[in-house]
Amino acid sequence: ELLVCLVASLSFSSFATMSREQRGEVVVVDSPFDAGVKCAEDIISLLKAKQEKKQPFVLGLATGSTPIPVYAQLQKKFLEDQTIDFSEVTTYNLDEYAGISSSHPQSYRYFMFENLFTH
Repeated sequence: ELLVCLVASLSFSSFATMSREQRGEVVVVDSPFDAGVKCAEDIISLLKAKQEKKQPFVLGLATGSTPIPVYAQLQKKFLEDQTIDFSEVTTYNLDEYAGISSSHPQSYRYFMFENLFTH
């Protein structure tokens, strides 16, 4: 299964040319906050389903301001629901700078620790 949460604007013309299969389920929400809630709920639902089947769960993580509402909601839901277990989740950053220390503020690893992992 592949879950893609897009919290971005897509031009109507590019969206209109995509097949239904390419688009998948389209959910329209009112705000970035609402998108964060929906994406976090979908991620957690898929995570729990994979854990019940003893299957691995791999999560690709983006940086920048767009996914921050998703990460904030993942943190919130994790603190509220003790059944959510991220201990066996494998994450990958979609990008990283070559030759930069992981502790450098512009490192994507640093970004993920500041915005998701350390909360």
